[in-house]
Amino acid sequence: MELYLMRHGIAADRESWRGSDADRPLTERGSRRVEEVAKALGIFVDRFDRIVTSPYLRARETAEIVAALRGGGRETELDGTLAFEDPAPLLQRLDDSDDERVLLVGHEPCLSSLVSRLVTGRDTFAFRMKKAAVAKLVTASLTRSAAELEWLLPPKAWLAMGAGDTGTYAR
Repeated sequence: MELYLMRHGIAADRESWRGSDADRPLTERGSRRVEEVAKALGIFVDRFDRIVTSPYLRARETAEIVAALRGGGRETELDGTLAFEDPAPLLQRLDDSDDERVLLVGHEPCLSSLVSRLVTGRDTFAFRMKKAAVAKLVTASLTRSAAELEWLLPPKAWLAMGAGDTGTYAR
Protein backbone atom coordinates (compact mmCIF):
# COMPACT_ATOMS: atom_id res chain seq x y z
CA MET A 1 0.00 0.00 0.00
CA GLU A 2 1.05 3.55 -0.71
CA LEU A 3 -0.02 5.74 2.21
CA TYR A 4 0.12 9.48 1.73
CA LEU A 5 -0.24 11.84 4.69
CA MET A 6 -1.02 15.50 4.13
CA ARG A 7 -1.24 18.30 6.64
CA HIS A 8 -4.07 20.76 6.05
CA GLY A 9 -3.34 24.08 4.36
CA ILE A 10 -2.97 27.50 5.94
CA ALA A 11 -6.02 28.20 8.10
CA ALA A 12 -7.51 31.29 9.72
CA ASP A 13 -5.33 32.58 12.54
CA ARG A 14 -6.06 30.73 15.78
CA GLU A 15 -5.68 33.86 17.96
CA SER A 16 -8.06 36.03 15.95
CA TRP A 17 -10.59 33.29 15.12
CA ARG A 18 -13.76 33.71 17.19
CA GLY A 19 -15.39 30.33 16.59
CA SER A 20 -14.44 26.83 17.62
CA ASP A 21 -11.05 25.52 16.57
CA ALA A 22 -12.77 22.72 14.65
CA ASP A 23 -14.50 25.35 12.48
CA ARG A 24 -11.40 27.31 11.42
CA PRO A 25 -11.41 27.42 7.58
CA LEU A 26 -8.56 27.60 5.13
CA THR A 27 -7.53 31.07 4.11
CA GLU A 28 -7.65 32.06 0.45
CA ARG A 29 -3.87 31.66 0.34
CA GLY A 30 -4.18 28.27 2.04
CA SER A 31 -6.73 27.07 -0.53
CA ARG A 32 -4.53 28.23 -3.42
CA ARG A 33 -1.47 26.53 -1.98
CA VAL A 34 -3.33 23.24 -1.43
CA GLU A 35 -4.57 23.38 -5.04
CA GLU A 36 -1.01 23.95 -6.30
CA VAL A 37 0.28 21.05 -4.19
CA ALA A 38 -2.57 18.80 -5.41
CA LYS A 39 -1.70 19.60 -9.03
CA ALA A 40 2.00 18.93 -8.49
CA LEU A 41 1.14 15.71 -6.64
CA GLY A 42 0.08 14.41 -10.05
CA ILE A 43 3.78 13.90 -10.77
CA PHE A 44 3.64 10.94 -8.38
CA VAL A 45 0.02 9.78 -8.28
CA ASP A 46 -2.84 10.15 -10.78
CA ARG A 47 -5.58 9.38 -8.29
CA PHE A 48 -6.19 8.09 -4.79
CA ASP A 49 -8.32 5.04 -4.13
CA ARG A 50 -9.46 6.57 -0.85
CA ILE A 51 -9.16 9.98 0.82
CA VAL A 52 -9.80 10.09 4.57
CA THR A 53 -9.82 13.36 6.49
CA SER A 54 -10.13 14.77 9.95
CA PRO A 55 -13.59 16.27 10.50
CA TYR A 56 -12.05 19.68 11.30
CA LEU A 57 -13.07 22.18 8.61
CA ARG A 58 -9.55 23.12 7.47
CA ALA A 59 -8.68 19.44 6.91
CA ARG A 60 -12.00 18.73 5.15
CA GLU A 61 -11.46 21.69 2.82
CA THR A 62 -7.92 20.48 2.08
CA ALA A 63 -9.18 16.96 1.35
CA GLU A 64 -11.95 18.25 -0.92
CA ILE A 65 -9.50 20.31 -2.98
CA VAL A 66 -7.23 17.28 -3.42
CA ALA A 67 -10.22 15.02 -4.15
CA ALA A 68 -11.39 17.34 -6.92
CA LEU A 69 -8.03 16.86 -8.68
CA ARG A 70 -6.85 13.42 -7.54
CA GLY A 71 -9.90 11.65 -6.13
CA GLY A 72 -11.13 9.97 -9.27
CA GLY A 73 -14.68 11.12 -8.51
CA ARG A 74 -14.70 9.57 -5.05
CA GLU A 75 -16.08 11.34 -1.98
CA THR A 76 -13.82 12.08 0.96
CA GLU A 77 -14.41 10.13 4.17
CA LEU A 78 -14.44 11.68 7.64
CA ASP A 79 -12.64 9.93 10.47
CA GLY A 80 -12.47 11.41 13.94
CA THR A 81 -9.27 9.55 14.75
CA LEU A 82 -7.43 11.97 12.45
CA ALA A 83 -8.46 14.81 14.79
CA PHE A 84 -5.91 14.33 17.55
CA GLU A 85 -6.89 10.75 18.49
CA ASP A 86 -5.27 7.32 18.15
CA PRO A 87 -5.63 6.29 14.48
CA ALA A 88 -5.19 2.54 15.20
CA PRO A 89 -8.82 1.67 14.28
CA LEU A 90 -8.50 3.57 11.00
CA LEU A 91 -5.21 1.85 10.17
CA GLN A 92 -6.81 -1.55 10.80
CA ARG A 93 -9.72 -0.70 8.45
CA LEU A 94 -7.28 0.45 5.77
CA ASP A 95 -5.23 -2.71 6.22
CA ASP A 96 -8.35 -4.79 5.66
CA SER A 97 -9.22 -2.92 2.45
CA ASP A 98 -8.02 -3.48 -1.11
CA ASP A 99 -7.03 0.17 -1.53
CA GLU A 100 -3.58 0.65 -3.04
CA ARG A 101 -3.21 4.45 -2.72
CA VAL A 102 -4.70 6.17 0.33
CA LEU A 103 -4.43 9.80 1.39
CA LEU A 104 -4.94 10.81 5.03
CA VAL A 105 -5.44 14.53 5.73
CA GLY A 106 -4.92 15.77 9.27
CA HIS A 107 -3.01 17.89 11.74
CA GLU A 108 0.28 18.29 13.55
CA PRO A 109 1.67 16.84 15.75
CA CYS A 110 -0.51 13.80 14.99
CA LEU A 111 0.75 13.26 11.43
CA SER A 112 4.46 13.39 12.27
CA SER A 113 3.81 11.10 15.22
CA LEU A 114 1.96 8.67 12.93
CA VAL A 115 4.80 8.69 10.38
CA SER A 116 7.27 8.04 13.19
CA ARG A 117 5.19 5.18 14.60
CA LEU A 118 4.71 3.53 11.20
CA VAL A 119 8.39 3.85 10.21
CA THR A 120 10.22 3.27 13.51
CA GLY A 121 7.61 1.69 15.77
CA ARG A 122 7.97 4.65 18.18
CA ASP A 123 6.62 8.20 18.41
CA THR A 124 10.08 9.68 18.95
CA PHE A 125 11.27 10.47 15.42
CA ALA A 126 11.55 14.26 15.61
CA PHE A 127 10.36 16.26 12.61
CA ARG A 128 7.42 18.46 11.76
CA MET A 129 5.19 18.56 8.71
CA LYS A 130 4.58 22.07 7.44
CA LYS A 131 1.10 23.11 6.32
CA ALA A 132 0.23 21.43 2.98
CA ALA A 133 3.26 19.10 3.23
CA VAL A 134 2.81 15.55 1.97
CA ALA A 135 4.62 12.36 3.01
CA LYS A 136 4.57 9.04 1.17
CA LEU A 137 4.97 5.76 3.01
CA VAL A 138 5.02 2.30 1.45
CA THR A 139 4.12 -0.83 3.39
CA ALA A 140 2.71 -4.31 3.00
CA SER A 141 0.69 -3.85 6.20
CA LEU A 142 -0.10 -0.81 8.32
CA THR A 143 -0.50 -2.94 11.43
CA ARG A 144 1.99 -5.79 11.02
CA SER A 145 5.15 -4.40 9.40
CA ALA A 146 7.29 -1.32 9.33
CA ALA A 147 6.56 1.24 6.65
CA GLU A 148 9.22 2.83 4.51
CA LEU A 149 9.24 6.62 4.30
CA GLU A 150 9.74 7.18 0.58
CA TRP A 151 9.58 10.98 0.73
CA LEU A 152 8.34 13.97 2.71
CA LEU A 153 7.98 17.21 0.76
CA PRO A 154 7.09 20.66 2.12
CA PRO A 155 4.89 22.98 0.06
CA LYS A 156 7.86 24.95 -1.30
CA ALA A 157 9.19 21.78 -2.92
CA TRP A 158 5.79 21.11 -4.51
CA LEU A 159 5.65 24.67 -5.82
CA ALA A 160 9.16 24.32 -7.27
CA MET A 161 7.94 21.31 -9.28
CA GLY A 162 5.26 23.42 -10.94
CA ALA A 163 5.57 24.95 -14.38
CA GLY A 164 5.25 28.57 -13.30
CA ASP A 165 2.70 30.75 -15.07
CA THR A 166 1.13 28.05 -17.21
CA GLY A 167 -0.47 26.24 -14.27
CA THR A 168 0.56 22.89 -15.76
CA TYR A 169 2.84 20.39 -14.12
CA ALA A 170 5.41 18.10 -15.63
CA ARG A 171 5.10 14.34 -15.17
